[in-house]
Amino acid sequence: MNSKLFKSLAFSLCATLIGSTAFAQDAEDYNFKVTGKIRSFYGQYNDGSSGHNAYLTEFNEGNIAGSVQRGKMKGYYELESRADSGSIVTMRNVTYALDNGFNFGVGTFKNKAAFAFASDAGTDTAESSKFAFYSGLLTKVEGDGLQLGFKTSDLQLDLYTYESDLLAKTEGSTTEVGAQGKAGAISYRLSAISATTDNHQGGATAGSSGNHLGIQYQADSFGVAVDSAGKSVGHAKATTTSATGVSTTTAAYNTVYTDVALMATLNLGDDKLFVTLAQESKKDDTTGAKKTSYGTTNVVYSIPVAKSASINLAYASQSTTPEGGTATTASFFGLGMNISL
Repeated sequence: MNSKLFKSLAFSLCATLIGSTAFAQDAEDYNFKVTGKIRSFYGQYNDGSSGHNAYLTEFNEGNIAGSVQRGKMKGYYELESRADSGSIVTMRNVTYALDNGFNFGVGTFKNKAAFAFASDAGTDTAESSKFAFYSGLLTKVEGDGLQLGFKTSDLQLDLYTYESDLLAKTEGSTTEVGAQGKAGAISYRLSAISATTDNHQGGATAGSSGNHLGIQYQADSFGVAVDSAGKSVGHAKATTTSATGVSTTTAAYNTVYTDVALMATLNLGDDKLFVTLAQESKKDDTTGAKKTSYGTTNVVYSIPVAKSASINLAYASQSTTPEGGTATTASFFGLGMNISL
C-alpha cells in the first residue's frame, strides 16, 4: 500500500475515533425530545340565536414541541396552531434545575396549577370552548417572565413574575403562585394571581386578581374532579375626547367572573367516557350592571384505535342567561380524532 495513502487512512481513522469518543462523552450529557399532537373535530353546531340555523363546522388544534437538555439546563420550544386563530402561537423557555429540588427559568410560561382538571371537557383542545364545550381556563395566563420552583416526587411549587398584566391583557405586571401534587388517589391544583395595569402614558392604574382550586379523585375504573375558580379584572379610569372636543371620563370598575365545574370519567374497557357539568357567571361591579350566567353540559366518548390515537364522539350544550333577559342555548354534536407523537 502506498505510504502516503496509508498515513492518510490512519489519520482519518484516528480523527474519526477521537470525534466519536468526544461525541459519546457529549451524548451522556445531552438529551433531545420531540412531542406533538393533533386534535380535529367536525359536526353540527347551532349558536342558539333567534333565526339562526344549525350548520356544519369544524375546530382543530395542532402542537409540536422540542426540548433539548444539557446537564441541568433545559430549553423548550413549542408551536401551536388553531383553526380559528390567524397566527401561530409560540412558547419558549430555558430552565435550570439544582440538586436540592429547586429550579428557575426565563422565557414563556403557563402555570398548569391554574388549569381546571375538567378543562377542555375531554376534547383535549381549547378550541372546543368556542362551540359550547367547557373551557376551564378562567385563570390561565401565559406570558414572558421569570419562574422559580421547587419540585419533589409528589409536590410542585412555582412562583412566576410576568412582564405585563395578563389578566387585563395590557401594560403592567403579573405575579402568580401555584401548587400541584398528589396524595394517594387524590390530586390537587391551587393557584393565585395578582396583576396590575400600569398605563405609562396616562398614569392610570388598576388591579386584577384570580384564584383556582381543583381536586381530583382517580380510582382504577373511574374518576371525579371538582374545580372552583374566580377572577376580578380591573379597568382603569379613562378619559376620551370626541372630535368636537368633548371629554368623557369613565370611572374605574371591575368585571367579576366565577366558575365551578364537575367532571366524571368512567373507563369502559379500553374506551373512556367524560361527563362535564359547569356553571359560570360574569358581571361588572358598576351601578345597574346585570349578571350573565352560563350553564354547560358536555359528553365525550373516546375510543382508542392505537397507542396515543383515538376516535371521539362529542356532544355539547351551553345556555347563556342574561339577568332579566331571554336565555339562548348553543349545541354541538360531532366526531373527533386525536393523535399524539
